[in-house]
Amino acid sequence: MWARKFIERNTELFLTRTAQSYSYFKESLEEIDQEFRAKENEYKRYLQENRPEVLRAEMEALKTEYKQILSILEDKRRSLSFKEAELSSLQTSFSKEPLFFTLERSIPKESFWELALGKELSPEELKKLPELKTFDQVLNSAHISLRQRIASLKAEVDSLKKEVAELESDLSEIGSQVAEKEAKLAEVEIEISRYEREVNALKK
Repeated sequence: MWARKFIERNTELFLTRTAQSYSYFKESLEEIDQEFRAKENEYKRYLQENRPEVLRAEMEALKTEYKQILSILEDKRRSLSFKEAELSSLQTSFSKEPLFFTLERSIPKESFWELALGKELSPEELKKLPELKTFDQVLNSAHISLRQRIASLKAEVDSLKKEVAELESDLSEIGSQVAEKEAKLAEVEIEISRYEREVNALKK
């Protein structure tokens, strides 16, 4: 009698605990499933908002633009260097070119004094008369040409300097954008790896 009651009591206790364990296990599975679905949905939303393939495409486009601008910038720098050297050379030449040339002309004594005095002069009389000279100023065409070329070249140099400065600014901005995209892509890849580990852990 006592043994039967003991067995019945232990049987009931076992069944109760088994039922409790099953209930606990079921609840745990449901919680894990909910957590898994929530994490999976969170992962999907993150991928929609942070698509690595889009970031890579944007980054490659920026890098292509960077290379194109860099190539143009290098050409402009070479042109600027050439123009500055040419300008320096022209300025040196210009400094040696006077605005006017002075031309000296001698007037034959016979012609001038005989005309002035109205009579013919003897050689002895001509020797006693002073030499007569005139001076003419002639505009130096090389000076004018160099001045015009220097003015034109200065305008070209100023324009090239402005272009170089603008291209350098554009290059710096695009370089910063590329760095930002690279940092963002690295961050996204780390987050994707973390989400994949968490989702896979909940699957097991």
